[in-house]
Amino acid sequence: AMDAADRDSADALERAASRVAQQLQFPDQLDKLEQIKMRIARKKAAIDARLKSSVSSQLDDIASCLDQLRRASKDIAEIRSNLGNAETVYDQCSSLHDHIDKSRELAMERNKLRTLLEQVDRIFSLPETVAEITNDLMEEDSNLLVVHQNISALEICRDQTFRQLSMPHAHTSDLAAAAARKPAELYFEGVSSLAKQLEQKMLFAAHDPIVLVQRDPTMLVTILRIIEREEKLDALEQTSQGTGSLFRPKSLRAKLMARIEETMDLLFDEKFLKGDMNAFLPNFRSFYFTHLRIAKDELSKCFPPAYDIARFFVLQYHRRLCVLAETKLKADADLGPDDIIVILNWVPQYKKDMLEKLGVDCAELPQQLLGSSANDMRAMYINVIGSKLQTWCRSLVEAECAHWFPVDDASIEPPEETSDGIFYTETPQTLYRMIEKQIDIGSEPGRDLKFQHEIFQLCAAALQEFHVAYIERINLFCNKHFTLNGASIHDSVFSYMIAGINNGNREYQFIKTCQERSVSLLKKAAVASPEEIAALERKYNTILRGFQRNVLKLTDVLINIIFMTVSSTTAELFTPKWMKSKKIIDGVCLTVKDYCDDVVAHLSPTHVHHVLPKIRRRMIAEYVMALLQRRTELKREEDRREFVKRFEEEGNKIREAFADYPIDPTWKDPEEAELDLTMRTAVLSNENQLKILSQVRDGKLSVDQALADAHQAETQERDPFDVLEYIARVLDSQRSFLSLAWRKLKAEYPDAQLNHLEAMLILREDFTLKDAVAYIKSTIIPEERDVKDEDVIAAKQHSISFFQHVTVKSPTNYQAMMKKEAAK
Repeated sequence: AMDAADRDSADALERAASRVAQQLQFPDQLDKLEQIKMRIARKKAAIDARLKSSVSSQLDDIASCLDQLRRASKDIAEIRSNLGNAETVYDQCSSLHDHIDKSRELAMERNKLRTLLEQVDRIFSLPETVAEITNDLMEEDSNLLVVHQNISALEICRDQTFRQLSMPHAHTSDLAAAAARKPAELYFEGVSSLAKQLEQKMLFAAHDPIVLVQRDPTMLVTILRIIEREEKLDALEQTSQGTGSLFRPKSLRAKLMARIEETMDLLFDEKFLKGDMNAFLPNFRSFYFTHLRIAKDELSKCFPPAYDIARFFVLQYHRRLCVLAETKLKADADLGPDDIIVILNWVPQYKKDMLEKLGVDCAELPQQLLGSSANDMRAMYINVIGSKLQTWCRSLVEAECAHWFPVDDASIEPPEETSDGIFYTETPQTLYRMIEKQIDIGSEPGRDLKFQHEIFQLCAAALQEFHVAYIERINLFCNKHFTLNGASIHDSVFSYMIAGINNGNREYQFIKTCQERSVSLLKKAAVASPEEIAALERKYNTILRGFQRNVLKLTDVLINIIFMTVSSTTAELFTPKWMKSKKIIDGVCLTVKDYCDDVVAHLSPTHVHHVLPKIRRRMIAEYVMALLQRRTELKREEDRREFVKRFEEEGNKIREAFADYPIDPTWKDPEEAELDLTMRTAVLSNENQLKILSQVRDGKLSVDQALADAHQAETQERDPFDVLEYIARVLDSQRSFLSLAWRKLKAEYPDAQLNHLEAMLILREDFTLKDAVAYIKSTIIPEERDVKDEDVIAAKQHSISFFQHVTVKSPTNYQAMMKKEAAK
């Protein structure tokens, strides 16, 4: 230890010497020796002071902790002493608790024994008691309260017996318990029978409380008191947890109300079911308000307030009256407007009687009797007539389109003709008379203006229903005949399709007349707001566009019928058989010309100038589609030369077949300008059509100016037969000039796709499918990538869509190729 102290002292001296050497490195620093000594002395004094303070603080803490330990030791000793006292007291209470438990058990056993004795007395005297109660119940003037009290005592006895038998026992199985209950069930069967007899007697007596309250109100009150007691017992049974009666709930209140409702049904059926509407209106007053008055004045005094019996009768009678009235209306399918007006005039009188005699506002009832005001009467008229109008419109459409689905060839007659040979049917005229009659009703002098507005809305809705039903029948026809393995089409259907297109003109003009007349009357009456009038105009405009679409759809159907007829012949085009015979295209042209002759002879001029160009364009499209299906294989260049020559010759034949028809792009019908505009723009490219029609809808162009633009667009478009020349160049060009021939075709027909080019290339003997794909990928796609977007847009604006109607099957995804190339 001394050695360690010596080493520490030596280390301290060494460090001190090092510090002194650092402070006194130069002789002139000896002058500061006193200052250094004083500074060191101050530091030492400060350190000693802090050390003393720290030691003093720690000593204080130690003293405080020792004091707390002494107090804690004293508290623990006191707690130990108290716990000992508590244990002594608890030991003394345990014997007292045992005495209390024994006393409680003895009291419970005594009560059980007393109850058991009472129940045993009832059980042994059960047959005699049941016989006595049965005799009392059979008496006409029996006291039902006493009978119910006796039956209730027997039911309590029965329920407690079954409860004891149902209690689980350690040495008794479920099967044995069930066997033990069987004799009890047979023994107490008379109690259940008594309860059922009492229930039947009460329900029979109170099934018609209107009669009972006038004859014997005391009996009614007695029955209701018994029912209320049983309802309380049912409520107690619902709150019990597995200890309730096996014979509850009885639900006597619900059964009573159900029996009363059955009585009401029989009463209404007896008085009104076999009667007609004319007898219905006056007859209901003979009992209706009398019964409701009794329910309000007398029954409400007998029934407990919770039943709210007066309102119950009002609601039930009113509901049955509403159902009965609606049933009568539906049963009379030929109910006319005059009959409806009579019925609707009866409604406010009924509501007035309800308010004056019963103080019941029908507007507050959950179900309204044909409406709750004069507006509701008109709404009823609107509803009934509106439903009939829509039914009539659908029937008109079905009758019109029935000729599209002939059942028996002998029953088909051609449509009617005008003096000019134009086919038509009577459907537009029938529709006009039907709608015009309602507009006349709405515009009669003194007619309610709001009702007038509703009538006009009704007419628009009926026209919309006619349009929807018509387009549904068109779609049905297309799905039946223009799908794979579609049904054949009868020859007369073509004539009725022409008549349908011609009818579209008359229907369109009729709707315009309805629109102008309705809007004019509304503006004159000033009942509808500008927004409502504008909404009606928009609705009519929507209907007009819908009828325009009907006409366009029928036009497409007409053309599909033509080319469905020649499909078997066009399937032979460009086959080896076609290579040997030149009569195939002649047969196609003759058949199409026969149909075109019928179109010119029987279709209105407005549509002739639109349908013929579409037939011509479809003819070319079908011819090109047949070409691109590669139905024959060319093995030599000479074969390809001959193939192209034959292709060009047949193109000229198709051109000559349509040369004699009046296809005038500048012709227009001044009386049907808007319909003419829709038909004319339908043959333009999608961009041109949408542009012109949107400008008309936005008011930027008048119809006449839009027609002028459409005429100009049509006259600027190329001859549709030119596409055959461009295809022939692609087929006939040398390989080095193929890309140039394709670019020229693409410039005139921007909707031509690379799949079309692939189909053209594989027709050549010098291209396989693999060669065609490689050529398009290496040569054509890079060239199309360099074409500016604005050049493509400009080309589309001055072109007609053709190749979008020419579908080809190709396994190659050129869109993905072009995206990949663009990404590079």
